[in-house]
Amino acid sequence: MNNKGFTLLELAIVLVIIGILMGAVLRGQELIKSAKEKKFFSQLQMLGSAQLTYLQREGRYAGDTDKDGFIDNDNKAWNELENQHLILKKDKAKQSVFAGVTFSFSNGYCKHFGGTHDSTTLHGNYIQAGANLPQWVVQTIDNRIDDGDGKTGYIRWSSRGNPCGQNYRSNSNKVGNLYWFFDL
Repeated sequence: MNNKGFTLLELAIVLVIIGILMGAVLRGQELIKSAKEKKFFSQLQMLGSAQLTYLQREGRYAGDTDKDGFIDNDNKAWNELENQHLILKKDKAKQSVFAGVTFSFSNGYCKHFGGTHDSTTLHGNYIQAGANLPQWVVQTIDNRIDDGDGKTGYIRWSSRGNPCGQNYRSNSNKVGNLYWFFDL
């Protein structure tokens, strides 16, 4: 007898092996995604802590050139933080773990927790990370430390470059900016 094919048992074994390999690859991708999100969050916390430490030492935020309490010069902020040894030279490159996503310091006015532009208006300093940051990263951080809404609270998200934020989209891979009002 001349058999020129595979038995059902051999095919089943091959399919099981392929399934195990695919499961391992998918799990590995999830681990990488989670590790990048955690590293990004650590970078944000480090930058916010550096600014708050600078405030304690100098009585103003790094980059607040006119001493009105608001950061108005991003480059000066990075230089002053480095000169105080609050960030490393590599941090000054402003790069995050996500390709094309850089950090900057600024300030702005926004409605605070959905209020109107009156006594509830938020005017604060923020760290901006953008413009290619996936929405899922911002949502994860927002759900962990804030209110989970992209347009209220201290963590804001916008695909339009607006620090006041916007609602999260159904496509969590949409890219945009994160704004963290760290001093409120």
